[in-house]
Amino acid sequence: MKRGGSMLVTKANAIVEASYRLTLQEQRLVLFCVAQVDSRQSLEQQRTFVVEAAPFRETFGLSAEKVYEELKDAAVRLFERKVTLSDAQTGQETLLRWVSMIRYQNRRGRVVLNFSPEMLPFISALKDRFTSYPLESVARLSSTFAIRMFEVLAQYAGLGRRQVTVEQLRRWLDCVDSYPRFSEFERWVVAPAVAQLNERTELRIRYDKGKIGRNVSHFEFVIGRAPSAPKPKAPAQTAPAKAVAPPTARADDERREWEAHMRRLGYDPEELMARSRRGPSGES
Repeated sequence: MKRGGSMLVTKANAIVEASYRLTLQEQRLVLFCVAQVDSRQSLEQQRTFVVEAAPFRETFGLSAEKVYEELKDAAVRLFERKVTLSDAQTGQETLLRWVSMIRYQNRRGRVVLNFSPEMLPFISALKDRFTSYPLESVARLSSTFAIRMFEVLAQYAGLGRRQVTVEQLRRWLDCVDSYPRFSEFERWVVAPAVAQLNERTELRIRYDKGKIGRNVSHFEFVIGRAPSAPKPKAPAQTAPAKAVAPPTARADDERREWEAHMRRLGYDPEELMARSRRGPSGES
């Protein structure tokens, strides 16, 4: 929904705190569509969203080359993605799909999609318990973990702090199995996401770790805002610091470990390798 010239993303807190994993382009596709919704109105009779390649590219500062193909790829993957909602009181888990239909309009360079009927109550007719922020606040983020962390922390920006257990954060980010050791979870997920939020958004985040016995049990996030945040610029067409393309020569084991880590972050290792070979100018 547009308000004051900005596209606003509004989601029920149940979705913000749900367990799911999307790639960066899938996440951007969802946000771009949700930002078109007037969250105060019901969407029972209006579920179709049109995403044109040009506005999508401009919003997220993407290069013109292959943006429509990337959009199509993101849409078809999104069609298979699920969201897990957990009720702590009842122990009940509910699985939802993001979308129920996608259509490619190749000649017009756009993708059409419908959110699933079960998803609509979490993005429309919202009266309370929701999180809302300008789409441009996350447009420069190049990590899907950073986008999720932004939403989780923006919920509590007014209070200035939020305590989250390690188990909760792992579940929300769908990292329970991919980063089983806390040191890896902090090194590859939490710390890079917080660094990117501080660098590329209006939020200013720091955190402490709480322990029960010898084990880290929770994070204590302190949430502030930059006094006069500049208007976000379009993101550079490079991967974040933790996802830089590798040197051309790597031992097989090290290379496989790097590729697995990049896939967990939502990057395509082959694309990063190709980008490394082309160099910053994009030339071979």
